[in-house]
Amino acid sequence: MCIKRDKLYEILLDEELTDMIVKNVKTSSRMRTLLYNLRRSNTLKEGLLNGNISPEYFAKDMTHEEMMPRKQEQKIVPINDDRDGLVKCSRCDSMKTEYTEIHSLEYTTFLVYCKSCNHTSKI
Repeated sequence: MCIKRDKLYEILLDEELTDMIVKNVKTSSRMRTLLYNLRRSNTLKEGLLNGNISPEYFAKDMTHEEMMPRKQEQKIVPINDDRDGLVKCSRCDSMKTEYTEIHSLEYTTFLVYCKSCNHTSKI
């Protein structure tokens, strides 16, 4: 746990706060989770340093969802509304399709809906 304590101190740069957190952490897996979330979230780090988040609560009871703010929700953007689509249906080979682009943080997905056979496919 000494190595983990040193890594925690490198992030927080506060000896007393580091000791309070290390004292309340029960497992090394919990310590890894805390270190991971502290490295990724400046808001979490500032909350600990400002005193808005108590070290005991952070070490014992704070859930992962509380530590990390929610990722950006998926945003659905309609692309086209034409009578003949740009994509051919994979089931019936019709060009009467419409597609929707779905953005997330990691990737972009296209959902193709066929107006002829009501088939939906993902590209």
